[in-house]
Amino acid sequence: MQEKAKIFRIITVAAIVFIVFLAAAMIMNFVKIAKAEAQSKWLKEELAAKLAQYESNEGEIDYKQSEEYVTRYAREELNMKGKGETAFTS
Repeated sequence: MQEKAKIFRIITVAAIVFIVFLAAAMIMNFVKIAKAEAQSKWLKEELAAKLAQYESNEGEIDYKQSEEYVTRYAREELNMKGKGETAFTS
């Protein structure tokens, strides 16, 4: 009888150790999942910000390639004049 009780105790202790090990592994995986979800959220926010910046840059590029901008820049920054215009300096 004592032999059976000893084997039962060994099996019980082994089962408890195994369950504790599984619980620790599960907790570690939950922590990893939470970190991955937080990183995913951050990356989605970064992507949205980069896309907004891209669209803003596209608008600026379109404007700077327009005839209106080129003409204004030539007059204001390069002191150029158009046909029939007189340039004044201050």
